[in-house]
Amino acid sequence: MLRVTLVACLGFAAAQTDTPLHTAARADDAGKVEALIAEAAELNALGQGGQTPLMAAVLGGATNAVKVLLAKGADTSVGEKDGYTPFHGAGFQGRAEIAKLLKAHGLDPLDTHSDGYIGMHRACWGKEQRHTDTVRAFLKMGVDAEYKAGNGKTCLEMTSNAATKDFVQGWIDRKKKKKAAEL
Repeated sequence: MLRVTLVACLGFAAAQTDTPLHTAARADDAGKVEALIAEAAELNALGQGGQTPLMAAVLGGATNAVKVLLAKGADTSVGEKDGYTPFHGAGFQGRAEIAKLLKAHGLDPLDTHSDGYIGMHRACWGKEQRHTDTVRAFLKMGVDAEYKAGNGKTCLEMTSNAATKDFVQGWIDRKKKKKAAEL
């Protein structure tokens, strides 16, 4: 019984350890990522935090690694341990270029987590310019600036980032002017 329990515990610990593919993906070493995949590295292995190499690359802002992983067929539907998917990670970390890659790969920017938030809402929480840039990317993808989260609030209502607030308000104002001009 003790041996079975120990093996089960060791197996769980091993499943939560990053693979060399995770390390290369986080480092944005596209050449190493390609080489490891060519050597039959498990493309969707779960590492620290239940993250796949793709999620590790997204969170780390490793654009080149994300490109390779997507091209090689990484499963974009696998969330990390809390269920956050790549779009959520791109939003939270303020990764506009990666968000654009995910959209171009066919992912839905309205992918809603069980907590009621989409990637754009997560970008709205960020305090840096990269978060504002990511909100801009989501809006250019067609996400409505007034899309409400599960808490009933919009990005504009949730953000404390002045640049994001100004950009989103300007986006809404331009949309209203355009609509009024069409009438």
